[in-house]
Amino acid sequence: MVRGHSAVPQPERHAVAMVERQRKDFHFEFTTLRFKPIAEYGEWEGRTKIIPS
Repeated sequence: MVRGHSAVPQPERHAVAMVERQRKDFHFEFTTLRFKPIAEYGEWEGRTKIIPS
C-alpha cells in the first residue's frame, strides 16, 4: 500500500503520511476499511447507476 504502483499524482505522500503517523499517532487505534457495494437504491446528486455491473 505504501510502496505500491499507482497512477495517483505524488504517490509518495501516502508514505510520508504513514511515517508521520508513526511519529505522532493522531488516533488511539488505526484501521483501514474497504467496502464493496452490493446494491444501489435511489440517486445521489442526480446520478444513478453509479455501481458498475
